[in-house]
This record gives sequence, structure tokens and C-alpha cells, in this order.
Amino acid sequence: MELDDQVYKAIESYTAALELVPLPKNNWETSTWIYTALGDTYFHNNSYEMAKSNFYNALNRPDGISNPFILLRLGESLFECGELAKAKDYLLSVPRPYKSKY
Repeated sequence: MELDDQVYKAIESYTAALELVPLPKNNWETSTWIYTALGDTYFHNNSYEMAKSNFYNALNRPDGISNPFILLRLGESLFECGELAKAKDYLLSVPRPYKSKY
């Protein structure tokens, strides 16, 4: 799927922001939010493999594993990629009142 210009610019901006995060990036909560934003951008543009990749990156950054939004979107991305068992695990780990259409 081809991304439109605004989406492409958003992805470019998030990627540039990620490059500004000091090394090691996995020590900085900022990287959690940037990967989450990238994942959500890809998710809303039906680029589920890229969304999944970025949500996995977010999950493994500070506070990612406890973030219900990351768990939800990762589960939804996995579902869209046909990884139903993994999707189920992540979607069931989302605390209520978060809801999913899946």
C-alpha cells in the first residue's frame, strides 16, 4: 500500500525524532512514545507488518509492557497479520476499559 504525502512526512518526522534520542535508545521513555506514534501511523494506513514491528519496539522500551494502548494496538496488528494466537494473548492482556473491535 502506498502512503500519501502527509503520512510519509509524519513517518519521516517521527524517524528524525527517534534519531535525536540519545543512545542507548532503549533507556529513554521518549523512544517508547515515538515507536508508538510510528506504529499507530502505520496501523491507520493498513501497513500492519510495519505497525507490528514498531509496536514490538515500543513494547520493549521503558514502560512499554505496561502501556495498555501499546498492548491493544500490537494485538490488533498481529490479528491483521494473521497471527491469531499471539493477537489473542496481547488483546487479553489489555486491562479494561480499553476496547478493541477484534
